[in-house]
Amino acid sequence: AIQFTYYRKTNLVAEQILHIQRYFQSQVLKTLEPIQSDLETQLGTSQQGGFKQEEAKVDMLCTVRVMCDNLRGPNTLQRRQVIAVAWDLTPKRWIREKDIE
Repeated sequence: AIQFTYYRKTNLVAEQILHIQRYFQSQVLKTLEPIQSDLETQLGTSQQGGFKQEEAKVDMLCTVRVMCDNLRGPNTLQRRQVIAVAWDLTPKRWIREKDIE
């Protein structure tokens, strides 16, 4: 019964897929923008604490900025691939729970 429900609604889902993708893009962008601004302020106010840590923050800021720039544009295959690669390169341990909410 569930299979036939999905079969009947396939056309409706196909018509709405662009709206669904834009919604998910905006939700991910809302999550990444605070992370980007936090990293920018941390790097702007840091006093050469440690070279390795500074370098890691700069790398993460670059990947987050690339993701944000690609999420603001139209949804294309190339942009999704760039976002996927940047997401894989982003260290997840620096993403806090309060940023996700």
